[in-house]
Amino acid sequence: MFDNTQSENACSVFTFDNVDKAIWNLEYNTMASNKRLHDVASATTIDTEAITPTLPPMTGRTYQTPSTRYNCIKPIQQGSTCIVSIAEDVIDKTFVALKKSSWAYRSQMKHEYNVLSAIGLHRNLPIVHDYIEDTMNREVIMAMDLYDGGDIVDQIASGKGGIDELQCIQHAFDLTDVFAHMHSMGFAHRDIKADNLCTTKEGTVVVIDFGEAQSVHEPIECYKKGTLPYVSCELLEADRLIQRGLHQTDLQEVDLLASDVWSLGITIYAMLTSKLPFKAATLDVRGFAEYSKGEAVLGPKDIWRTLSTNAKTLLSAMCAVDPAERCTMQEANKFLGEWLALVDSAALC
Repeated sequence: MFDNTQSENACSVFTFDNVDKAIWNLEYNTMASNKRLHDVASATTIDTEAITPTLPPMTGRTYQTPSTRYNCIKPIQQGSTCIVSIAEDVIDKTFVALKKSSWAYRSQMKHEYNVLSAIGLHRNLPIVHDYIEDTMNREVIMAMDLYDGGDIVDQIASGKGGIDELQCIQHAFDLTDVFAHMHSMGFAHRDIKADNLCTTKEGTVVVIDFGEAQSVHEPIECYKKGTLPYVSCELLEADRLIQRGLHQTDLQEVDLLASDVWSLGITIYAMLTSKLPFKAATLDVRGFAEYSKGEAVLGPKDIWRTLSTNAKTLLSAMCAVDPAERCTMQEANKFLGEWLALVDSAALC
């Protein structure tokens, strides 16, 4: 996807071939999409409900009163299905992020915990300490590391025009690495957005909220998942066709890994600019309709002009309208690594 040859005008510029050829086309090359799915390292079907995660025994906890280990101090985030609070582990005397939801959302919480257990450890993934199904209080609890470096949305809002490009490159490098790892395990995140990214005190970015994640070997039950401005154009088009009566079996196969790449591309755009390129990647949105035909850039022209050449190259590759022409997470990570290396070498000069 990336041609790592230097530009005549700047030594730190990479070029991406055929960016302008990304046009809206429902009949995209399914062979390329299928190959991407079949190249996933785990070729077997993963039943997340069948996974039995193991955790260290929790001293002092009983089945009747499992929630008493954690003393909630204050809420820090509230969603439609759960609330996240800062809590103290009364046994270890440490602070954790406690995600709590009602019994009605037990299956979603269990699914998220099982997905995190299945994809394993990574420096940019949350560390989960405990999963509790409290039958007495009819609630489900998941205790995770507390990331008190703030979230990416706060960082975007605090700056003028987005996050500093160098910081954004580092975050993007880490994010493409962790999502490439997740993809290699056979899972798509399906809800990548700035709101689901936190940082540690040291500034390391961490991905949170895996409630929408799914195995790529499982059928897609819902195409329109996640937050609308971040959802890929092919998922939204598939949802539109289903709403118009097309049977799911008649749809072209959608590559969920490629859709994750689109969502991360939109997230990086938001990190760099503090804006979203369009409210939705659908043909009834003028900005996207023009972009899909190659008649416009990604987002407003005045914002696009402020981006560096490398940033434009990366975003064009990650947000190619045709999923078959979109770069993979691994390719984006390689590009970002080379970009960071050039920045480091320039700093030494």
